[in-house]
Amino acid sequence: MPTHYLQELQNEVDATHKGLGKLYAFCVLAAKAEQALLIVSPPGCGKSTVLKALRRQLPETIWLETMTEAGMNPYADQLTDYRGSILFDDLAGMRTAYRREHTLSTFTALVTNHEIGSHTGHQHLEITGFHGSVMCGCQPVVLAPLLKSENWDGLLADKTIRYYHLKRPVEPVLAELDLEVRWGKDINNVSEPLMADPWYVPLLEIGKTQWTKGRNMEHTSALLKAAAALDERLEVTPEDAKILMEVMKPLAAEAQFVVKESLDGERRMRRDYMYLLIEFASYDGFTVDDLAEDYRTSKATAYAVLERNSPLWVIRKKSPTKYYASITTHETLSEIT
Repeated sequence: MPTHYLQELQNEVDATHKGLGKLYAFCVLAAKAEQALLIVSPPGCGKSTVLKALRRQLPETIWLETMTEAGMNPYADQLTDYRGSILFDDLAGMRTAYRREHTLSTFTALVTNHEIGSHTGHQHLEITGFHGSVMCGCQPVVLAPLLKSENWDGLLADKTIRYYHLKRPVEPVLAELDLEVRWGKDINNVSEPLMADPWYVPLLEIGKTQWTKGRNMEHTSALLKAAAALDERLEVTPEDAKILMEVMKPLAAEAQFVVKESLDGERRMRRDYMYLLIEFASYDGFTVDDLAEDYRTSKATAYAVLERNSPLWVIRKKSPTKYYASITTHETLSEIT
């Protein structure tokens, strides 16, 4: 049986930029599916490398540092009947939490509703026929306050995809990631998958860690159609479900990293836990020096974080001491990477 195109992409990227293949494949998928995507990982994990590579390969892109609804007027004509992708390198580049939330909310609404209409005494903005995607790099420290905003439950949680990229390039490659993407068939010509079929159930199990039932069906169906279209087909098959199951696994990490202590309480992000899992996923054993360097902190802080999370690791080597994932941590990583 021929290799699915998404697997081809992943293999090709990993051959030159190890650890970025799955992220790259999922970003191509999200662009094809016309979704709003947040790539969540700390600095130095390859978000910018992937987004810059996609900027060169997507059929049409707009690269932005920041944008509010008030600043969209000059783009109104360009975004009307738009079928391309809007890329933000990193939400952290927006100087205030308000600007990040408002920018992300504005573009998420545009992706979902396909239009924006704002008419006030100071502004008349109208965008219609938008059928594009939005992709943003998002550091965990930036996502944490967004989780507590009113817009999170009202808009962002259900209408964005959060991809938790948990691989750090321990041997960074200076060369740019540059490969040609085949964009396949028009997704609008792909027939709707029957979501009651049993091979879609595991995908919906992943999706429910991020979205409500209705949105889960919508997002998962769109991703399946995009997978088929990229593989040059107009009908979704179990092979699309199989490859999508693999590239969607990092979405399930939200259930590990975002917690609530009451039914209507604020969400809290377990960032230290996430950062340690990234180290275990990236290294074949790491030292305190590795941890301190990767997160630009002191060895004393690195030691303290490790001690607070002692069930996650075992020590197998000394001189220097190296930390390895415990059996439970291995099991967790197999579910989300």
